[in-house]
Amino acid sequence: GLTIADRLINRAKLEIVNVPMHDENGDFDIPMHLPTWGETCELTQIETMMVDMKGRKHMATIMDDLCVDPSLNYDFWLNGSIGLVDMRLLIEGLTTAATKRTKEVQSFR
Repeated sequence: GLTIADRLINRAKLEIVNVPMHDENGDFDIPMHLPTWGETCELTQIETMMVDMKGRKHMATIMDDLCVDPSLNYDFWLNGSIGLVDMRLLIEGLTTAATKRTKEVQSFR
């Protein structure tokens, strides 16, 4: 059977949020797994993580794990193919969604 840790990890990856974005073709959503507590903490440290290749690889791994769309894979994130502003908007959207979900749970109790 699954351990309690396994069950919590699986539960954390079940929830998907749509991070809204906009370009010249209009609005679109990027479906992402809701980040775990640890991932949220790391995402807020983007400036620190992006200064060397080790940090960039770690950020690429996190983003690859969170992305539902297969085109947003490890290589996409490692190559830095996304604009810095869009990267910040995406991370802000993820951390906002995680915070909002936490507040919803607190108000439920």
